[in-house]
Amino acid sequence: NALGEIARVNGQDERAKRNYEAAVALAEQTGNIRRKYTTVTNLSYIAQHEADHERAIALLRQTLRTAREMVNYNDMACGVQAVAGSVGALGEPERAARLLGAAEAVRERIGALVEPSDQPELDRNIAAVRGLLDETTFRAAWAEGRKMTLEQAVADVLGD
Repeated sequence: NALGEIARVNGQDERAKRNYEAAVALAEQTGNIRRKYTTVTNLSYIAQHEADHERAIALLRQTLRTAREMVNYNDMACGVQAVAGSVGALGEPERAARLLGAAEAVRERIGALVEPSDQPELDRNIAAVRGLLDETTFRAAWAEGRKMTLEQAVADVLGD
């Protein structure tokens, strides 16, 4: 996973993907559930880079289910933030802005920071969603999302 992160932040998506896939296989062999869903989240970023948003959403739903089972609020917020870019790209930018707002509010409440290697992904997703909406609509949807609970945001993504 670490090698994948280095490759991803340096724009080497194919190398990152190979390393992430190897890390997922190793996590499955060793039963390291948290490492698996963290690495699957990283694979979702590669899917987004490839504009394969359906795959990104499927991967992130997988990680959100596991993070929810483990009651890991930070990782649930991370998954909600990550999925927003794909939700927006697939034609639901207001929903995406709400999800971004919800995740931001949760991270603030629990005092969690975005991983430095994930910050460019979050910035890219926010910019993409913002670019699909006028500023008033974006801000209103973001504010609406900040009122959501984490459980509501995760349920929205999972279709619960």
